[in-house]
Amino acid sequence: MGGFVIIKLYIIADDFGIAENVNSAIVSLLNKKSITHTSAIVCGPSINHAIKMLDKRFFKRVGLHLCLDSEKPISNVDDIPSLIDKKTNKFFSREKFILKALSGSINKHELEKEICLQIEKLLSFGIKPHHIDGHGHLHVLPIVSKLLKNISIKYGINKIRKPLEHNLFA
Repeated sequence: MGGFVIIKLYIIADDFGIAENVNSAIVSLLNKKSITHTSAIVCGPSINHAIKMLDKRFFKRVGLHLCLDSEKPISNVDDIPSLIDKKTNKFFSREKFILKALSGSINKHELEKEICLQIEKLLSFGIKPHHIDGHGHLHVLPIVSKLLKNISIKYGINKIRKPLEHNLFA
C-alpha cells in the first residue's frame, strides 16, 4: 500500500516592483491570502515603492524575479557589455537576449555578476529570497540555469521555478 505524497503549492505573483499599480495589487492579494508568495523584480522602476508597501511579515514570502531583459541592470553598464543594448543602456530585449544566449554571445562572468547583484539588492532590503524565477522564464536558458545552480547554493536559496509551459518562448 502506498503512502501519501505531500505537495506544496506556491501561488506566486511575479513583477513585484515593476509598477506601483502592480505592487498595490500584489500586496492586496498577499493580505487576502489569495497568493502565497511574490517575486520581486529588483531592477524594476518601482522596487522601492514595493518594498515600502510590503509588511515585514511577508518578507519570507518574497523571491527574486531575475530580470535580464529590457530593464536597467543593477550592475554598471560598462561592467556587463555583453548584456547591454548600447542604444538604451538597458538589457537587450527578450528576443535579443535569447538569441545572444543561444549563440554563445553572453559573457558568463558578466551574467554571474548581474545575477549576484540582483540577489544582493533583495538582501539589502532585509529580504532573503525564498525562491528564484525569471522574468520571461529566461532563467531556464542553459547559460543562466547552469549559473543559477551554483549561485543559489552560494546564497542558500533552494527553490528555483521550473516552468512546464507549452511553447515557452513562442
